[in-house]
Amino acid sequence: MTPRIAILNCRDTPLGFLDNSQPGAMHYYDDCLHRYLSGNAYTFTFKVLSSQDPKELLQVGNKLSFRHPELGSFYLNITTVERDRDETEVTAMGLTFELLNEEIAATKLDTAKSFMGYLDHWGFEREKLKVGLNEVSDKSIKNEWTGNETVLKRLFSLATVFDAELEFIPFLNDDFSLNKLVMNIYRSDHGMGHDKRDITLRYSDGIEGITKTSDISELITAIRPTGKDGMMLSGYTHARESDGCYLSNSDIRSPSARDRFPSQVADKDDNYIVGMWSCDVDSKEMLYGRALAELRKKSVPKLSYDIDGYINVSIGDRVTIEDTQFTPKLYVQCRVVEQEISFTDPTKNKTTFDNFTEVQSQLSSSIISQMNALIEKYKQYQCGIASSSGTSFKNGEGETVLQAIVRDGAADKTDDFEIRWFKDGVQISTGKTLTVSSKDFDQTASYRFEAWKNGQLHGQYELTTVNVSDGLDGQADYLHIKWSNDGGVTFTANNGSTPGDWMGQYHDSSPMDSPDPADYTWVLVKGKDGTDGMTQKLVSMTTEYYLSTSDTEHIGGSWGTTYPDYADGKYLWVRIKAVYETPPATAYTTPELDKAWLNAGKAIQKAQTAADSAADASQAAADAVSQANAAKAKADDVAAEIAPIKTGVQEAKDA
Repeated sequence: MTPRIAILNCRDTPLGFLDNSQPGAMHYYDDCLHRYLSGNAYTFTFKVLSSQDPKELLQVGNKLSFRHPELGSFYLNITTVERDRDETEVTAMGLTFELLNEEIAATKLDTAKSFMGYLDHWGFEREKLKVGLNEVSDKSIKNEWTGNETVLKRLFSLATVFDAELEFIPFLNDDFSLNKLVMNIYRSDHGMGHDKRDITLRYSDGIEGITKTSDISELITAIRPTGKDGMMLSGYTHARESDGCYLSNSDIRSPSARDRFPSQVADKDDNYIVGMWSCDVDSKEMLYGRALAELRKKSVPKLSYDIDGYINVSIGDRVTIEDTQFTPKLYVQCRVVEQEISFTDPTKNKTTFDNFTEVQSQLSSSIISQMNALIEKYKQYQCGIASSSGTSFKNGEGETVLQAIVRDGAADKTDDFEIRWFKDGVQISTGKTLTVSSKDFDQTASYRFEAWKNGQLHGQYELTTVNVSDGLDGQADYLHIKWSNDGGVTFTANNGSTPGDWMGQYHDSSPMDSPDPADYTWVLVKGKDGTDGMTQKLVSMTTEYYLSTSDTEHIGGSWGTTYPDYADGKYLWVRIKAVYETPPATAYTTPELDKAWLNAGKAIQKAQTAADSAADASQAAADAVSQANAAKAKADDVAAEIAPIKTGVQEAKDA
């Protein structure tokens, strides 16, 4: 199967698709999905014909995401693009740039903390990175980190401290954008993946293209452990034979390992290779258990098997491999540590196994080098914009100077970069500063700068400028409405513009919708399950108004459905009422103060006060009409927002 691959820009907005199943779409080939055990990390390389990407959607900084029915979901950053007239070769890496680029400072604490306690201490943002399974939640450990590290390296280091293994799983929205990245924390004694040791893979028997690497440089066949204060195992009476190993005085011995690898310098009856080993425990029972585990690990060769072709296993899975090249026959419990998968040419598939006891939290050297190269080449810097006179203009007058700021920690690095300025997505200038006049745009304009060096984008920042007309305080008022299917945790598709189960709203003076669902007040419009298990049906949605004597609470009036005329000393509150059936229920949004209605009333008062002056009265009357029309338009906008819902309700009732 060749999955359909979405191309998204740096802000996670879909741009197009790679789809080998569609004749007119962009097709990919020479592809390789390379998966690694550590963190379930992965890279993806492929080629396309340059002529199929005329708009150059495949560029560094953009994203790739896709779903595979057997392998799961993948979310990657495009890190390298090599393009000539004929072909374009792309390399992308999994995990978000935040994990690869952001750094955590040195840490030294006086008390022990849990795994989650360390994340809280470092101030991890949980908007996208979520913690799922946590099998070490019962542990608290005191540890010190002496230098700065990237987030990803510090997480792996923390996992080592807690004897744990990490797995990162992306969850995608319907439009293939990233919904969240879940980090699962496993105990390292079993880790991620599944136990398939009942599956036996036989070397040179039914499997072709096997490359085996063997190493016995650290092999021992017996172990002599020492605990705290020189404690040894002599006299320990509760030892039981396990996997053919037994206790002899202070040594644990493995006869089967001795028979395979007998010592040539020992007595004939005692051909063991004894390894000295110490452990910081004060119990002989614990010393015996840990030493036995160490002996199991070091009494077999370190083996690595590279097997060409597809095998029905996943990263982290554990299997049994039978190797007949040893006498007696050697059975090795191995683990999948790397996979190379080609969607377009399965003959290139390859799976790498390593000794199960040798791969816990092992980070492949190849992924380390790629990570380091990526961090160095595509490091992201902290960016911001300073303005000399703010970003809001009154009545189309004034100007401001925008200054780009690029920092690496506390150090100002702006002069190291080429600064490119954009207005509403179109490049307009270069340089550290940009002068913006209120006459350069109508109501709003979006200004952004990008910091470039050596042909690479290293950071960007954006803000919006606004032209407002005179009101009570010179501020405009805007109603914002978004949709959600999970109670306001995330937006629906198209950044919340697609109707969903929940509707959220808020007022402010900015024309730009907030990207944070927490800024909205949410009301369920689909309905919850009733007592009989049936989903509630939405019967109606109505905008209600309340004329209050207070601007902090709704008192002295009552709720109604008619948009009222202005009344001196009164304040207008607005809410939306949703009515359900089966069983019947009613829900309301949190009431919001309607500032546009208040501003319109003030303008009317101004017109009346200025009646003695014809010129002033004429201007004031014009202002009053404008404000009143704006307020009425607000009500019309709300009605328009809920009209599709009302139509759907009516159609459902008619059906």
